[in-house]
Amino acid sequence: MVIHVNRFWHGYAMGAKITIPIEFNEILDIPVSLCHSDLKPSLRQYQLIGVVNHFGSINSGHYYSEVRGAYGQKWYLCNDEVVN
Repeated sequence: MVIHVNRFWHGYAMGAKITIPIEFNEILDIPVSLCHSDLKPSLRQYQLIGVVNHFGSINSGHYYSEVRGAYGQKWYLCNDEVVN
């Protein structure tokens, strides 16, 4: 599942980047009210495996990502050709 959070506001003649931090858990549990009631609880849970971030303003900037490694223990910062 991919969840996109719009971090830019566009008005009539101008726009702005929304800079309020967003906090989230590494496990997303979808409420029963948003899916079939007979779905097992384990099938309603999603583990976070990556985040794409934007550094900069509405007019310019740079995207980078943070991704969970194959075995789920370590996170990697992916910034262009550099992975730490």
